[in-house]
Amino acid sequence: MTSWAHLVWYVDRAAGYTAFVLLTASILLGLLLSLKVASPRWPRFLTNDVHEHITLMALVFIAIHGIAILIDPFMRFGWGDVLVPLGSAYHPVAMALGIVAGYLALAIWLSSRVRKQIGFRMWRRLHYATFLVYAFAGVHTLLIGNDRSTTWGRGVVVASVALVVALTAIRMTTSGPKRPAEAAR
Repeated sequence: MTSWAHLVWYVDRAAGYTAFVLLTASILLGLLLSLKVASPRWPRFLTNDVHEHITLMALVFIAIHGIAILIDPFMRFGWGDVLVPLGSAYHPVAMALGIVAGYLALAIWLSSRVRKQIGFRMWRRLHYATFLVYAFAGVHTLLIGNDRSTTWGRGVVVASVALVVALTAIRMTTSGPKRPAEAAR
């Protein structure tokens, strides 16, 4: 492998795991926001902005991951391999999961840009697809991530899943049916 191939390979790996960690952070922050966890030092609008910016950064690293794969001289992927679900002969299902996760993440982020136009209910329904994005990205990472067999690579995914599952469980158990007074509002 040439120095260029090594550099691209490291960028691909780093961008993929960075995107996954940022996606995890975005989901955790989103869950905390939905739990109405607040701090007097961080007003809600600022926390919402941080959540949106972390999601945007995850999208940037997803793009870097895709570009690095596209220009990798060893893998020799074409545009269809990187942009079309099931378009790659290399681990087609795992690649498709990563591609679909990227498209869904972009759609969810864009829905936040047009939330007033589509309404809160539609925006919220679209936001539930975040769990699909997370699941698809996690499975993609575990199936074909270069570092899936390393202790740190598995540790990142296991820690991420543990945090997301725990906070999701808390969210699900604390958001019971609305009381009649709340439903009338």
